[in-house]
Amino acid sequence: MVWRVYSGLLVFSLLIQFFCSSILVLSTDDPLVRFSDNEVVLTSTPIPTVSDEPSSLKIKPLDVSSGGSNRADSGIPFAVAPSQSVCEHCDDENHLRHVLPSHGDKEQEHINASLQDDDGNAEKRRGIQSMFLSEAESIQDLPLEDNSDLSSEEIERLLLGDENDLKDESNRVKYAYFYSSRSRTPSATTEPTVYVSKEIREEIASEPREYMWTRINKAMCKLDISKVTIRFHSSDKAALSLLSDDQRRARDELVDKELIANERVLRTEEEFQKQWDETIRKEGDIFAHDHLPAFYVQRSTQLLLQRERAVVGALSARMHSDPCFASVVAKYAEVQKQLSASRAEIIRQVREAVRQRRSARTVRELVKEEPAGVSVGVRMMQRVQAQREYEKKVAVSDAKDAVCDGCFAAKKEPLLARIDYHDGMLLRKLVGNTEVEEVNTAATRWLPPENAAPDVTAVLIAFGYNRLFALRHFLYRWRGPVLLAIHVPSQFQSMVLHFLNTHHLPSRLTTLLLVTSQRSAFGSSFQVNLLRNFAIFNLRTTHFLMLDMDVRVSTNTYDELMKLPSFLYKGNHNAVLLPLFFHNVPKVLQHCNTPETCAYLTASFQPETKAELIECVQSGVCSSTRGYELDHNYVMPEWFVTSPSSRVSRIRCFVTDRMQPFMMMKLTQDTILYDSKFSNYGYNHVAYFENVRQAGYSFYILNNAFALDSPHANSMFRANAMRSDKRLDLWRMMVQFQRQLTSKYETSHRIPLCAIPQTSYYEVLLES
Repeated sequence: MVWRVYSGLLVFSLLIQFFCSSILVLSTDDPLVRFSDNEVVLTSTPIPTVSDEPSSLKIKPLDVSSGGSNRADSGIPFAVAPSQSVCEHCDDENHLRHVLPSHGDKEQEHINASLQDDDGNAEKRRGIQSMFLSEAESIQDLPLEDNSDLSSEEIERLLLGDENDLKDESNRVKYAYFYSSRSRTPSATTEPTVYVSKEIREEIASEPREYMWTRINKAMCKLDISKVTIRFHSSDKAALSLLSDDQRRARDELVDKELIANERVLRTEEEFQKQWDETIRKEGDIFAHDHLPAFYVQRSTQLLLQRERAVVGALSARMHSDPCFASVVAKYAEVQKQLSASRAEIIRQVREAVRQRRSARTVRELVKEEPAGVSVGVRMMQRVQAQREYEKKVAVSDAKDAVCDGCFAAKKEPLLARIDYHDGMLLRKLVGNTEVEEVNTAATRWLPPENAAPDVTAVLIAFGYNRLFALRHFLYRWRGPVLLAIHVPSQFQSMVLHFLNTHHLPSRLTTLLLVTSQRSAFGSSFQVNLLRNFAIFNLRTTHFLMLDMDVRVSTNTYDELMKLPSFLYKGNHNAVLLPLFFHNVPKVLQHCNTPETCAYLTASFQPETKAELIECVQSGVCSSTRGYELDHNYVMPEWFVTSPSSRVSRIRCFVTDRMQPFMMMKLTQDTILYDSKFSNYGYNHVAYFENVRQAGYSFYILNNAFALDSPHANSMFRANAMRSDKRLDLWRMMVQFQRQLTSKYETSHRIPLCAIPQTSYYEVLLES
């Protein structure tokens, strides 16, 4: 009897812990998770593609005549194209006309005609553009399987969208992201086929073999990245190092001459003017003169997403056929399987385990194999192991200290709370574990000397104390200087100081505290842009990379930035983008419920190399986009196959101007600052990117480093910002800011926005 009471209490305590945080550890390196020979596929493995099962949810064809959705942030149909030709009766000539949305479409013929000019190369350009346009037909009526495990109310709450949007069937395409490539069933196809024009096919076929080498465990594995897609405009970076910013800008415009000419022709056409007039009628004359109507953004994004699936699928197929990548393939197959379990299924297993234990009458019955109990026990053990593995990943940068960066260590002279506010604010600064008196402001900002050696500081922005647990893990991932800027409302000051007093802060870490009084105007709001500017004023390196606390960079990010071509450090108008990917948020949130537990979960399967990232994307565990939002739509399909001999590529054009990438910028007297009017959530980083873009900066993207956004539930700032009245206020503020930029940079030369789909959006800068 005592044994039953004891076991019942034990199960009950485990059940409470489980409901607080359910975590899965899914790693081939974990001693608790092993893959036997018969479980690891060492030969060709089927590629996940579209399910053969029927579904009631289908994507409707884009209406070209109506211009698609009138909302600038409307979603893109996200379907998986089957590996078969869109039309088996089309020859090469007809294939150029077989485009969105169907044969003989007058509007599409009009778009094709807009590509013509007087240089006699219209046919060649149409052949290049057909690489994308000919793929659109195959996804128009494709059924999408609902594997999201979310009800309509949960999706609505997750996206914080309008209720009428979700109920309106015509708008459901923007939610297709949660119903499509996130979960794909196996297909017998070994490698997806990309149907393009004959000219492009010949160019791909003639490409020489090139391999990407990856260390997996103790072996060096090579992945063939050639003959997958066009890799365009490779240049020698040494030639660029001798040019000034203006000369380099003129050279880039010469390289992109054809792209720019085609875009100018398109903007003179009647169809574009009609779409532009519709945008002005709906949203007002608030955009830059090169802004793209939503229809063209949707079309380009839809085709890019489809092309990305083809590229990633082809690379994944090659990994499946190579035994060297077996552990990576098995790892993400297991991750996908475990994440597919819904919260309801997990609860059912727990209840079954409790029922079996209660029904046991003897010790023999209690200890015999119980499938449900074993499953729950393994899950609980994995949760504990996940946290242990997360906490074991540390770095030690101060040789004289025996304590790892960000680890527990009590201070001899603890920090004390202060209330000597000035205008409702108080600035405090720590260098390592020591508080310093000098805190730089706009009037006393630090600037690097002319001959300063290039270095990059990662700037982290946090509110309160609930993200500080991630500091130690970030210090492990980023091996260079770090500046942590925290907005500390006075009610949270004691908790933030307790964390700082009980953790070792390395000398490479600068901590900036913006303490605000509850009685001030800043007391209940997150002054995110004001905090970013204070961080810029207190930098001590030539460059900085502005990040959020939820971003998990790959461990090679700092090293890759330090190995960039010298001209990128010398130029004052260069921005280097960090590719950002996202976890499958709806699936992950089925297994964790706090930022901390979600960090433990996702850290166990975060990709560290491109090979792991490719398999993560193919399995649906990761994605290059965040739902139907387009604010990080700058990682193009060709990024997955960039030459290993190149560290950075120049971005030739963007497909939208409403983005918020994380960028490395140079610290100068003229460095663009963040607009402090934007606080809390909404447009704060979008406004900064648009300011940088219109100022005429050149944009580059890292080829071999990336980051992932740690999933979490919506913050109170986002929830508050998405209320209808708050959204209107934010929109009006952005309208006013956009008008200021349009007037300020009316004659500037800026990176173009591409309404016409391109075969390549990057110019790869090869090593000299």
